[in-house]
Amino acid sequence: EDAIIWHEFCQIQYSYRMFFSMMVYNGKYPDSNDQEKIVSEDPVHFNEVLMSLMRDLSNEAVFGHSKLMFATGKMKISGTQTIHGLAQCTRDISRDDCSRCLNNVLGDIDACCKSRQ
Repeated sequence: EDAIIWHEFCQIQYSYRMFFSMMVYNGKYPDSNDQEKIVSEDPVHFNEVLMSLMRDLSNEAVFGHSKLMFATGKMKISGTQTIHGLAQCTRDISRDDCSRCLNNVLGDIDACCKSRQ
């Protein structure tokens, strides 16, 4: 139902549950599970919405007015489903390095999580 990808200096997260302002740590690796993750009923639409949200948040984290180098947001997938997202970089790196890191993470999401909710 959610995914978090950390690189050394940046993070991307998405979920159907609202996670802003919540102290939640699930560990670095997911619990072992023999069951496959839920595959979206419309994987093409899910991927388009997910990647659009995460690209927008990545751009806002890098190029936005905030010096904090993070962005949060959400997008509707359907009438009842919303994806919440977060993109964040550590503030000890340049905006160029933040952009490179988040672009790498976006590639990881596309590779690992295609059509997976």
